[in-house]
Amino acid sequence: MNGLALFDTNILVYADDASAPDKQTRAISLFAEHHRRGAAVISLQVLQEYFAAATRKLGLDPEFAQRKVELLARARVVRFQERDVHGSLPGGVPVVNPFLSASHTYPAFFKK
Repeated sequence: MNGLALFDTNILVYADDASAPDKQTRAISLFAEHHRRGAAVISLQVLQEYFAAATRKLGLDPEFAQRKVELLARARVVRFQERDVHGSLPGGVPVVNPFLSASHTYPAFFKK
């Protein structure tokens, strides 16, 4: 494995959610650690979802949320598409379909 971590919208939203301090602390720590190592990956879709959730659900000011998106975009940003199939590596990030049958052979980068 290459050590990259794709961050979901929920992690980014928790980083700004003061109503869940334990999750907020953990989310900030996880992202900061991976970002420092150059291992944080975010998709364009996650950036869009973050902005919507931060402004609508958390009530953050849109200008603040936009600035946060700009900062988050300093991580490795990838664009996943429908044609990105199990075993492909868009932006160096392995795509895995967890719904494949147990007998399916996984790509070599997942074998220890």
